Amino acid sequence: MNKKNILFCTIFNDGFIDGGLTMIYSLLKNVPNFLDYSHKIFVSDFCVLSTENRERVRKLLPNVIFEEINQDVYTKIRVRHENCRPSFLTIDIFKQRDYNIVCYFDADMLCVKDITEGVNKAKEYDFVAHCQRKVSTTNGGFLIIGKNILQSDTYERMIYYMNHVMLGDYISRLEDQEVLNAGLLDDFSWHDLTHSYNFRNFAKHGKWSGYEDAVILHWAGAMPAAGEDPVPKPWSENALEDKATDIWREYNTNMKNEFEV
Repeated sequence: MNKKNILFCTIFNDGFIDGGLTMIYSLLKNVPNFLDYSHKIFVSDFCVLSTENRERVRKLLPNVIFEEINQDVYTKIRVRHENCRPSFLTIDIFKQRDYNIVCYFDADMLCVKDITEGVNKAKEYDFVAHCQRKVSTTNGGFLIIGKNILQSDTYERMIYYMNHVMLGDYISRLEDQEVLNAGLLDDFSWHDLTHSYNFRNFAKHGKWSGYEDAVILHWAGAMPAAGEDPVPKPWSENALEDKATDIWREYNTNMKNEFEV
């Protein structure tokens, strides 16, 4: 398959620029010929990436497309954590019908090994992610979707769901993940990548079992339930002092030295 038919995409604003750049750099270092693929970053009026920061991204991804998303329902839903509203833009991966495979990754992740094997699973299965029991129990940090989903009406059904279930008095805590887990993908074939492609319980729960096999580290936990504290990101002043943060800092330092961003 022509690599240009495979899209890698993400979402981040100025507040997540350090995370977004470092995740992209880690993909460049661990995915062979990463520049040969297509790349997009979704932005919007509520997910702003400045001209200066877009130029920083282009130092790593010269041909990246910044796609402006205008979908009214994303702005109308009441959310518990306003700073997490940009997560709704994830739904637009299901609208990318010019591609055969779309791979989405969160900006608070770090790729530490080659993910090509996982991406290629989308040639066999429609939906590929860490699905804990079934498709509708997935974490939305790392998602790979195949052509059958992309050419279906899944995007339209998701927007319909948001308009008819998530408006009014409803308050969303998990934004896009509530849509992903609403059962709208259950009729498609799926493959569980296991937690190695979305290794995240170390940050929130202090669970490190499987760390050595991790392919992607994820500082998940920015949308805590009532009474819980959000997980600090590795670029923040209150970052956790552990081996995962150490490796993130190493990638971040190497990126700055190599690309001067």
